[in-house]
Amino acid sequence: MASELIGDAMFYDPSRTLTIAEKFSQTDAVSLKVDRLIRPEQFTRLMTGGKSNGSIVEAYIHVQGDKLFGGRNFKKIRFNQNYQ
Repeated sequence: MASELIGDAMFYDPSRTLTIAEKFSQTDAVSLKVDRLIRPEQFTRLMTGGKSNGSIVEAYIHVQGDKLFGGRNFKKIRFNQNYQ
């Protein structure tokens, strides 16, 4: 749900085709691809604190409809869970 809320963007998707038969042939192409800015599986890789992560927690801050973070509406942050 968070991935969907953050949204999609267009990315360049380069590709190359090589054919080796009687003659050598190479084709390069670039297409535009629409994909999530933050893929859903990236949320499962966020640091969750505790001893194994040195008490560091990762999270995404999202501001709907406002580009506060370098032209984006989200930012990945880290913080110490033991902050007082």
